Amino acid sequence: AHGGLIGRFLDYLNVSGELENTLIVITADHGEMLGDYNLFQKAKPQDGSARVPLIVAGPGITAGKIIEAPVTNLDIVGTFLDVAGAELAANMTTRSLLPLLHGEAAPPDVVLSGYSTWRMAVKQMNATSTLKLVCYKGTSDAEALLYADPDASSTIDAPPPTTTKLLLYEVSGGSRPSEAVDLLSQFVGKTEAAALLRELPEAYQKACKSKLLELFSDAATVVV
Repeated sequence: AHGGLIGRFLDYLNVSGELENTLIVITADHGEMLGDYNLFQKAKPQDGSARVPLIVAGPGITAGKIIEAPVTNLDIVGTFLDVAGAELAANMTTRSLLPLLHGEAAPPDVVLSGYSTWRMAVKQMNATSTLKLVCYKGTSDAEALLYADPDASSTIDAPPPTTTKLLLYEVSGGSRPSEAVDLLSQFVGKTEAAALLRELPEAYQKACKSKLLELFSDAATVVV
């Protein structure tokens, strides 16, 4: 159904003579877990929920080009404003993706996202590795109840953790990146996690910094 509607828009642009003068962006505001890692619905930091399609076509954009580096759909607004020749408002942090799409600039160093009590930072470390850091600031028991489904018959779609939680995933390569293994639980990635943590809002830095130190303090104890 959606494909047919997009086709109608493209047909109209073609007939009106504006197809070659139009920036076309196909994306979504969120994904859907659909049972991945025994989770459902949206609003999760896992890729099933947080990673969305982004297809762009228009003047000066090479057809068929794939950019592997992570970007954020928050920058679509900046891209549209750039195309329109409009200035960003003083309080806007959105950036134009046009320089990246035209091959004139590098991708963003770090991409940030978040919802409710979690924030995440995603960074392409090199050509074969992209890391995702997720910090749950934790909730009180009372706050957790706000996320509970009173009609749920199971705990498959659990509320946010009530305690601070810090996770680091390798999400690059392949058609099905795995978030089943938290690298920090394997005592791997302390330096990378610390660098990504500094990109998060101060409250999350404070909450999860102690968790990072705690994790690797345990590692030191195990080694000894």
